[in-house]
Amino acid sequence: MSIIKDLKIENDDYTIINSPNKDWLMNLSRINIFVGANNTGKSRFMRSLFYVDKDYTLKFLPNDPQFDTFLKQSKEFKKSINKQKGILDSQDQRRAKSNILKSLHNPEFIEEANAPFPDLIKIHNNIDNDFKKQPMSYEHECGEIFENFFNEIDIDDNLFRYNFYRIYIPPLRGLIPLLPSEFKSEEQTNDLYAERIKNDYFPDERSIIIDVNDFLKKDDEDGQKVLGLKDLIENSKYYSKHSIITGLQFYDSVKNYLLGDLEQREMISEYENYLSKTFFDEKEVALIPKVKDDVLTIKIGDEKERPIYNLGDGIQSIILITLPLFLYLDLSKRQNTNVLVFIEEPEIGLHPSLQRTLIETLLDPRFENFQFFFTTHSNHFLDMQFENRDISIYSFDKSINNEESPINEFIVEKVDFNHFPTLEKLGALPSSVLANNCTLLVEGSYDIVHYDFYLKLYQEKLKNENPDTTIFKKGIHYSFLRGGGKETLKTVKEFNSIQKERIYTILDFDSEEESEKNKALFNDMNYSNYKILNVKEVENLISKGVLLKILNSLREIRSLGIIEDFDEEEYQKSNFYKFIKDNIITNEIPDNFFNKDTLKERFCYKEPEFTDNYDDLSDAAKEVTEGIYEFIKKNN
Repeated sequence: MSIIKDLKIENDDYTIINSPNKDWLMNLSRINIFVGANNTGKSRFMRSLFYVDKDYTLKFLPNDPQFDTFLKQSKEFKKSINKQKGILDSQDQRRAKSNILKSLHNPEFIEEANAPFPDLIKIHNNIDNDFKKQPMSYEHECGEIFENFFNEIDIDDNLFRYNFYRIYIPPLRGLIPLLPSEFKSEEQTNDLYAERIKNDYFPDERSIIIDVNDFLKKDDEDGQKVLGLKDLIENSKYYSKHSIITGLQFYDSVKNYLLGDLEQREMISEYENYLSKTFFDEKEVALIPKVKDDVLTIKIGDEKERPIYNLGDGIQSIILITLPLFLYLDLSKRQNTNVLVFIEEPEIGLHPSLQRTLIETLLDPRFENFQFFFTTHSNHFLDMQFENRDISIYSFDKSINNEESPINEFIVEKVDFNHFPTLEKLGALPSSVLANNCTLLVEGSYDIVHYDFYLKLYQEKLKNENPDTTIFKKGIHYSFLRGGGKETLKTVKEFNSIQKERIYTILDFDSEEESEKNKALFNDMNYSNYKILNVKEVENLISKGVLLKILNSLREIRSLGIIEDFDEEEYQKSNFYKFIKDNIITNEIPDNFFNKDTLKERFCYKEPEFTDNYDDLSDAAKEVTEGIYEFIKKNN
C-alpha cells in the first residue's frame, strides 16, 4: 500500500494549522473527511486536489515502507561515503560523488511522475553491469557499501514513481439520463451533469473526461473518430487520469466491461457479488445493459428484472459511489498506482446505517491502493473515526484578515478525537447522535473498539444458543458517543429527561473518591443509566490470558522478559500501563521504546486476534457487556 501520507498545497487562500510553512496537509489516512459550516472552502479545496493547475504537479510524501527504509538507510550511506577515505576522492569522481550525495537527500516532497532519485538508480544499474568489473570506476569503489546499505530495497527504474488516477463524484449525480436516447442529438454528451460540472469548475482542462465514450476516440487526419468494436473492447478499460463520474454513464460503463476481456467481465461479476452479499441477503444479482436502452436493469434473486431507478434512493446512492471503485480496480493493481477518489457529500440519500456500510466498503482490503477524500455535513461519518485508525478528519473555518479590505482566508485543522467542537461546526448538537434508538456514551476512542468487539462476541454467543435472537446493529439500534473525562458528565447534563432515558454512560474507576463523587452528580441529575467499571480503565477488562498472549506476540516486549505469574485482581485495580511496566516486564523499558498511548493502541487492535470467543473475556468485561446489551435491548 502506498497511499499519500502528507500533501503539499500551493494555495494562498488556505492556512493549515500545525503544518510546516502552513501548506502541508499532514497525517492523511485511507479516508479523509473535510467538515465545516457552509462556505468555508471545503469543496473548493477538494476540487483543487482533484485537478491542480496545469503547471503544478502533486507534491507529497508516500506512506510507503520502502520509502521510509530508503530515507533511513540513505542517511547512513551518506555518512559512510563521507567517512571512508579513498572513496570518490579523485578529481574525475568528485562530480559523481556530488550526484550520489544529491540523490540521497531527505526530500521535502515527491512530485508525481518524476522519479526523485535518478542518480541512485543509475548507480545501482552501473554496479550491476560491466562497470563493476572496472577497478578504477566509482561504481566499483562504492558498490559493496551501496549493496550493504540498500539490500532491503527493490531498486529499479520504477522506484518511487507514483501513478495517480483521480475520480471526482460531484453532488450533481444520479442514475437516470436526463434525456431519453431517442431525443438526443449526435453532438450531445451521454453525461450532461458532468459536462455542466466541467464547464463550471474546470473549463480549460481538456484532459478531464466527461463521457465514457471519450475514452474510445483516436486522432487521425480528419480529426477524431470513434474506434471500431475490436478497438473498443480492447481500450474500454483505460480510464482517464481525471474522470468526473455522476452515474449517468453507468449504462455504457457496464456494457463496455461486459463486452471486454475476461478480467473486465469478472470485475462486473465481483461487483454483482458485492451487491448480493451487502444488500440483498446473498440473492443473486445481475446488472443488465439492455440493447436499445439507456439505463441499467437489475435482477435480484427470483424477482422480476426492473430498471435500476426502481431501487430505493439509498441503494442507488451506494451504487453510484461504489461501482466506479470496481471499474478502476484493475488499474489500482499496477505497481505504485493510486486511485484518488473525491466525493462531495456522500451522505446524500443515505440512512446512517448505509453511511456505515459505505465506510466499511471503502476500507475493504480490495481497495488498499485507493485513497478517499470527501466533504460532509453528516456527524455519523465522524463517529466512525473513533473506532478506526484509517480515517482522518479535517475541520475548515473561514476568517477575515482585514475589515476594511476583507479577504477570505480558510483555516484547515486536523481534528483528533475532539468530538463536540466538530459537531458544532457541522451545526449539530450532541443530541444529534440520538438519531439511533439509543446511545452509549464512553470516555475514550479505544473504549469504543473494545466494547464493540465485546458486543459482537456476546451477540454471536446468544445467536448460537438461540437462532431467533435479534442481532442489534450499530448505526440503527445503537451508536457510540465519545465524551472524554469530565466532558462525559457535561454531555449528560445537556440532555433532557426524555433523552437521558436513551443514553447509557460508562465511566472508568479512577478512584473510590472519584466514583462516589460521580454517583452523587448522577443522582442529582436523577440519572440512573450509567455503569462505573470495577476495574481501573477499559484496558484492564482484558483477561490475564489474553493480556499475556498479546505481550508475547510483541517481539520488542518479549525481548525484555515477561513475568506471567502476577495477581489478576491487583492488575485490574492498577494503572494499566504502569502495572505492565512495573510488574510484568522484567527489564527496564528504554525511553524511546513505546509509550502509554502506543501500547494501548496495540492492545486495542490486537485483542480480537487473541480472543476466540466470549468465554475468553474476563468476568469484568462480561459484566459490562451484558449491561450494555440489556440497555440496547430495552430501547429496541
